[in-house]
Amino acid sequence: MIVNICDTTILCRNQKSHNEFRTEVKLWLKANLLNSICLNTQTGYEIFINNTSIEKVTHKFGDVKAHSFTAIPNIIKNAVFISSEDDNRNRADIIKVLKFESLIQVDNIQYEVWIYVRQTRTQLNLYSLNVNVQKTP
Repeated sequence: MIVNICDTTILCRNQKSHNEFRTEVKLWLKANLLNSICLNTQTGYEIFINNTSIEKVTHKFGDVKAHSFTAIPNIIKNAVFISSEDDNRNRADIIKVLKFESLIQVDNIQYEVWIYVRQTRTQLNLYSLNVNVQKTP
């Protein structure tokens, strides 16, 4: 399923510097998604969005990725599980890193979205979100 994103009012740059825009986006995410749990339909996993998630996904982003933030719950809901790997940094609190893929459409352009989720002993935490133009076969 492709998540259509057409919200041009919530997270628009509107002549702001990147730092001003990043601050605004982080505030919006904290007000709307902080400490929320999103259910992935395919796996039944409940994925938690915490402050670390918000800091990581807003570390580097462009306008398309900013628009994808408004659809994070739907992206997680519709994402397809791709793989599970051991934590390559061998952190004791992280059991696995899970990769999911979803599709979004912004301004009639389709993008692949990869989300990475850290599995701890107690919960699954959204860690990062990457957006790329979908490659055509």
